[in-house]
Amino acid sequence: MIVDLFIGIISLLAKLLHGILSTIPFAVPTQVQQSITYFAQYAGYAGGIIDIPGVMGAFIFLINFLIAYFSFKVLMWAYHMIFARRVHEKQALPVQQKT
Repeated sequence: MIVDLFIGIISLLAKLLHGILSTIPFAVPTQVQQSITYFAQYAGYAGGIIDIPGVMGAFIFLINFLIAYFSFKVLMWAYHMIFARRVHEKQALPVQQKT
């Protein structure tokens, strides 16, 4: 019941954020679009030498791994800061104990 309420609140906030952001017009400037097209032409020349879909697949795997790795590190840091704090206070030396 509490989890359902929590998910409902998150869903409401996500819908609200989506509604706000969908009203903002977004367009890529022509200079950026031209530079991307220019770079893509040079990447097309390397298609016979380098396995571009394989490189992009490896890059996507790397990005997914890094996101998962650092998300896990943040989760463990949050656990350490919130739930394991009492353990450190119990195991502290008499000089280190907080009063």
